[in-house]
Amino acid sequence: MNSSYMLLIMSNCHFSFMAKPMIKTIHSLEDDQYNEHLMVHKQYVTEMLINYLFPKNS
Repeated sequence: MNSSYMLLIMSNCHFSFMAKPMIKTIHSLEDDQYNEHLMVHKQYVTEMLINYLFPKNS
């Protein structure tokens, strides 16, 4: 796997947790709203990983 892919994967997985206070403050989110945001981000990262690992040949 290309090292840039690994960096992208790791940054997408860690960013939401490391930036939680900043994200909550900037967007004025409560904990339940932040958790909803996290679930959407989780789906996005999962789809991104699948597409990187198993690219569709067009």
